[in-house]
Amino acid sequence: MSMITEQQVGILSKNGRFQKVLTAGKYYYPQILGYQLEIIEANGLVQPQSVPLAILAKDPNFCRLTAMVEITDTTLAAHYKDGCLSEIIYTSGRYYYWNILQDHSFLLISLTTPDIAQEVPLSLFDHINKQFFIEINVAEGEGALVYFDNKLERLLTNGHYYFWNYLTKVTYKIITLNSPFISCVSQGLEAELLADHPAIAEKLAVIDVPDGNIMLHYVNERLLDALPSGWYGYWQTSGDHTFRLLDITDAESANTLGDESETIFRVVNEKWYDRYDVASGEVGLLYRDNVLIKTLPSGRYYFWRYREKITLEIYDLRLQPLDITGQEILTNDKVMVRLNFTCTYRIDDPVALASGLQNYASQLYTFVQLVLREYIGQYKLDELLAQKEQIASKVLALLQEQNKFALTFVSAGLKDIILPGDVREIMNTVLLAEKKAQANVITRREEVASTRSLLNTAKLMDENHTLYKLKELEYLERICDSVGSISVSGGGDLLGQLERLLVSKKTEE
Repeated sequence: MSMITEQQVGILSKNGRFQKVLTAGKYYYPQILGYQLEIIEANGLVQPQSVPLAILAKDPNFCRLTAMVEITDTTLAAHYKDGCLSEIIYTSGRYYYWNILQDHSFLLISLTTPDIAQEVPLSLFDHINKQFFIEINVAEGEGALVYFDNKLERLLTNGHYYFWNYLTKVTYKIITLNSPFISCVSQGLEAELLADHPAIAEKLAVIDVPDGNIMLHYVNERLLDALPSGWYGYWQTSGDHTFRLLDITDAESANTLGDESETIFRVVNEKWYDRYDVASGEVGLLYRDNVLIKTLPSGRYYFWRYREKITLEIYDLRLQPLDITGQEILTNDKVMVRLNFTCTYRIDDPVALASGLQNYASQLYTFVQLVLREYIGQYKLDELLAQKEQIASKVLALLQEQNKFALTFVSAGLKDIILPGDVREIMNTVLLAEKKAQANVITRREEVASTRSLLNTAKLMDENHTLYKLKELEYLERICDSVGSISVSGGGDLLGQLERLLVSKKTEE
């Protein structure tokens, strides 16, 4: 005898085969005849142990007593008990709930499209995992551009919105509708969609910039920005938006903008143009697709970057220095010297220079170098040092004579002649010997002059007694300068005593 209560359900099987579902009551099914009765709680999810759900689902009585929901990879379900939300079911599968003690119902939700079905209450999103949806809050005065898989789908105005973000990637961008000027789009589809939106059509200015042009955008007659080819939309909520189309297919047309050119190119993207500055004293050679067109005087120039390749080579017409440094040259007597040479030149005809030579600066350097080597190699070291001051002028004359460039050599100068270490030591030794000999000559000359002066002084003193006395007093003064103190004792004439002392000393000598 088996007893099934109101809170229970019985699953009857015989010899392992399902027979039926039993509700509350008393039953007698003897096990000796092969019956098995599994009594389970009739509350919540059906989870029998003895009979698979697939077999139970074929029983009409089981289906009457249960509520079933099937979840796929693209759906989820809201599970309600007695009309109250119990859980959100995400995992794929078929679920059965006993509908005996409680009333189980389900709201099956499809995730195949981003839009939320009308029957889905917004309060449900407080319980759904946030990885399945995206929430968009649009404040007053704002809008939201909504993208499905990176494609603009719609514009949302003030409100609170939800989209399924599962099979389709949903993104959005908040824009300010009441801003004086905002560029909100860059693709034609977006601009057209916004322009067709009835809520904002009157507030949106849509423009189309064709290829080969840029559009200058002014707000209240003040230049704001420059737009390349494409579709654009601007909010007209405040301010007067005007536009000016510029053709950039002709590169040189960038120089026809007049006084406004500097203002325009401050807002134009640098990748759309080239700027060249030709300073005072310079000239520019303008090339279009590597073909010389004309020369340009000093000034600032702009050129559009589109189909044509524009280059500007700048040549300085002022005096320019050319330094030849550290040139090691072998003299006629096989001595290696190193020279530092400089010259100045002025370009006369930049067009002839550019058309006749490639990389004229390198060729000019080589030309001056070879002329310098040719001249220095003719002379021995001593001859070279002897005419050091004339080397620059002679090399300059050779440069002017052999010049085949479209320029003029103006001046030249030799900065240094640097000798090898061993040669420098030898020359220093010779120079030191010469200076020592000169010093000896000067010393002997001074000794002779000193002796002659002493002889003349002695003759004068011998002939003039007064001069002799003055000389004595002079030496006496020198002696006194060296004496710290003099002690005088006794009376008498002090000067007389000193005179007698000196006379007696002289007599002894």
